[in-house]
Amino acid sequence: IINDILDYSKIELDRMKLEEHPFELRNCIEETLELLSSKALEKEVDLLYYVEPGVPSTLIGDGPRLRQVLVNLVGNAIKFTEKGEVFVSAMLLLAGEKDLSVRISVKDSGIGIPKDKIPRLFKPFSQVDSSTTRKYGGTGLGLAISSRIVNLMGGKIKVESKPGSGSEFIFSVRLKKSAFVHTSDENVPELRNKKVLIVDDNETNCRILNLQCRSWGMKPMISDSPLNALELIKAGKKFDIALIDMQMPDMNGVSLAKEIRKLLPGGEIPLVLLTSIGLINKYSAENKELFSSYVSKPVKQSQLFNILVNVLSGLETAPVRGNGVKKIDNGLAVKYPLRILAAEDNIINQKLLLRMLSKMGYIADVVNNGLEALEAVERQKYDIVFMDIQMPEMDGVEAARRMNSVLDMNRKPVIIAVTANAMAGDREKYLSCGMDDYMSKPIILDALEKIIIKWGKGKKENETVNRKRNSGIPLIDSAAIDNLKAISEAEDNGFIKEIIGLFLEQLPGLVDDIKGFINDKDTEKFIRTSHALKGASLNVGAKALGEHAKLMEKTGSKGKLESAGDLIKELEILAGRTRTELGSYLNNLN
Repeated sequence: IINDILDYSKIELDRMKLEEHPFELRNCIEETLELLSSKALEKEVDLLYYVEPGVPSTLIGDGPRLRQVLVNLVGNAIKFTEKGEVFVSAMLLLAGEKDLSVRISVKDSGIGIPKDKIPRLFKPFSQVDSSTTRKYGGTGLGLAISSRIVNLMGGKIKVESKPGSGSEFIFSVRLKKSAFVHTSDENVPELRNKKVLIVDDNETNCRILNLQCRSWGMKPMISDSPLNALELIKAGKKFDIALIDMQMPDMNGVSLAKEIRKLLPGGEIPLVLLTSIGLINKYSAENKELFSSYVSKPVKQSQLFNILVNVLSGLETAPVRGNGVKKIDNGLAVKYPLRILAAEDNIINQKLLLRMLSKMGYIADVVNNGLEALEAVERQKYDIVFMDIQMPEMDGVEAARRMNSVLDMNRKPVIIAVTANAMAGDREKYLSCGMDDYMSKPIILDALEKIIIKWGKGKKENETVNRKRNSGIPLIDSAAIDNLKAISEAEDNGFIKEIIGLFLEQLPGLVDDIKGFINDKDTEKFIRTSHALKGASLNVGAKALGEHAKLMEKTGSKGKLESAGDLIKELEILAGRTRTELGSYLNNLN
């Protein structure tokens, strides 16, 4: 409520200014639906969306403000829809040389609005009538603010509605074209001419899935009921894959899958279940022999595309098929939501890495060299950057150094060095240059998955470390740094560079040693190495890391080495942050 009032006050005082940054409209819509999906699930309301092919993947404008409008409209649509659906669509209206106009619609199957009440909708602190406020709540500011934002973005908003027949809010916005194009490869042989059976009782969802599959060169057949789908199979219709919704009348998706397996016991049709994200783990654990993969609702076009490609190419297969292909967790992006950038100049390597990431549910951006990578991370926040070492214009090492020096800690991504020249000492060399981890080429799918899980978990655990830092223990002790500067009398700061550089060089080895001593249950060496890390850290000003090493030393001294394993993940995170901070400090020394 306070945010709404503040926003409206800014508008009234003409102080709301729009920003211009590259953003993806599809992501904007998907993030809105994800944010509101739990409310929709409670009311059994389907959330659906479709972006027509003519809309560019990347646009320039105020993405957060556009998302604010969508949150208001979709939130209202869910609020006033007891059962049914909310459908968001986007299409290109006009395209100029440098800008374009996009039409966005939010349509629901809710209670509708009387015609004579529509003019009141966009007035501040106003709703259709007092009974609406009593039953549904709200301030009456959301639509007023949305209307003003749309006006600021060069568009207008209107509503079409009939009581009992739902409402449709339609607005247009003017945005600029972007040269930063999201890489996609939707026309692939794995999907071309493949026959897909779509089983869903929701007409709108069937229409969306039909359009999406056709745009990828597939040949879909729609069945609005499980019984009709079974009749098609009994009649001898052949399909390459089937998409089955979970919630349907008469027979749910799991029951339908069991009947299909009875008719076709060899598992010749891969089955993909569409269900709410919170139920995927439940169904995957209970029905390992039925489904090749799962798609969370609301369905993301990119996620659906990736799963179809992977299943049809044999990269994801149900156990019933009996082959030995390792099943990669295609829901990894749900467990560890990460924004990923790939910096690689070789087009073949780009496609391989993007395809591997897509298997895990990630849609990564790609750039061709270190300079473009630097521009990308300054433009928007990424969690992980896979950085090739040898690239034109600016190599990976220089790009990593620049990122460490120009980005604030809360915006700095994890930088993974990727190189084909795997030699002894490379890992330590790249870590000392400001990288956070290392992978050698060729990239193996299993190794990529492990590194995603490692840093995905690390992102979650960062919150714990941040709480520790904010509780009074600074990451870097400025007094210790000042002491080193006083000792380093030469103008070139040679001594302080040498001491901190030596510490950064030895730090990865100390961390690895400590981990090894836990695995070997060598308490004496664990205590001794923790003590050495404590002293070295405190001497170079790594306060938080030193205090954590002190805690590990005490834990080992009490004979509780088995519980020390819980401290290792935090040790790795602190070591990475310390290395980044001290590395950045060294780079900025004269």
